[in-house]
Amino acid sequence: MAGLKPGSLYQFRVRAVAGDVKGAWSNVSRRYLRSVRGIKAIVSKSSVVTATWKADPKASGYVVVVRYEKGGKIIAKASVPADKTSAIVKGLKPGKKLWVEVRPVREYSGKSFSGVLHDAWAK
Repeated sequence: MAGLKPGSLYQFRVRAVAGDVKGAWSNVSRRYLRSVRGIKAIVSKSSVVTATWKADPKASGYVVVVRYEKGGKIIAKASVPADKTSAIVKGLKPGKKLWVEVRPVREYSGKSFSGVLHDAWAK
């Protein structure tokens, strides 16, 4: 889609079309076209990971997700207020690789818009 602007809020729906056949419209999705930068994830103890990132001045908060593999099952999830740029996640399985995702969130007219996902392997 052309013409979308970073930092803007968007709501959209999609549906499948095959010739004259049209599927049902999806539920409304909300996106905030912005992502965090400079994400770092460090394993400080065998079962603890600390994620840090650069602040997004327009975010009203962040969502941090930890997985054992990219695209795998979520094993931990945390909401972080806008004035924080780090999260500590405890209680993980020792010796496992960890995939950490951070997504900014922006509130607008009482609705939450999730930003673009940024992720990294924990080291």
